[in-house]
Amino acid sequence: MKAVFLLLSLLLTHSVFAETPLSAKRDPLIDSSIYENETVSDKASLEFASTAQGSAIYYNEEGLPHPTIWSQENLNSGFSKIQERFIKWERQPDFLRKIFWLYPDDGCFARAALANGFLEQSGFTTPKTVFAFGNLSLKTENTPDGVASWWFHVAPIVEVDGARYVLDPAVNPEGPILLKEWLDKIGTPEKIRVAICGSGTYSPSSPCNYQRVYNPGAETKNHYLDEEWDQLKEIGKDPSVILQ
Repeated sequence: MKAVFLLLSLLLTHSVFAETPLSAKRDPLIDSSIYENETVSDKASLEFASTAQGSAIYYNEEGLPHPTIWSQENLNSGFSKIQERFIKWERQPDFLRKIFWLYPDDGCFARAALANGFLEQSGFTTPKTVFAFGNLSLKTENTPDGVASWWFHVAPIVEVDGARYVLDPAVNPEGPILLKEWLDKIGTPEKIRVAICGSGTYSPSSPCNYQRVYNPGAETKNHYLDEEWDQLKEIGKDPSVILQ
């Protein structure tokens, strides 16, 4: 019976990957390696080795590249900046929206891109991105069942006075968080593979050294803004108040 369930899970996973766009979501019953294997055809290739996924190593800060260097002042003001309202929303054009930090279920790649793009536009030296790969999950009050599960997660990362800080209000809304503490919140650091990549790398299969920041299309932004708004209502919160 267990074997039949696993086979059905694999078939379902394959169909999901074949018919849907990039998603960080993971069924908690399915190991992250299944999702990772579905994204590449040849892990031995040089092309794969240069991607975010292929560059990832088990957590060891000494073995990771240095992120973008920031000052303490920029760390605090940059974290505040990425929580401002600046996105035009199709459903209510006069209601500017923040990045959808309160929809942790999916879309981390779009959140990271929007954050880096807005920081660059606002005069900050653009952060690099940090990827985590593994059986990741986050306890959060912003999902119906209290948990978001992923096979990968990505966010902006900077270095201040030799310490590495992740800018990720979806995981830690209180402020910038040290890399190891960020990993602690989403899994067991020693079991997580980590890559620090260029400012423009948001997909696991993209080159890890990509620098050019891109702006997610309107369809992508509106999709996640809609999901955030509707899910907040579903769990009994008032998005018109929370997202002000």
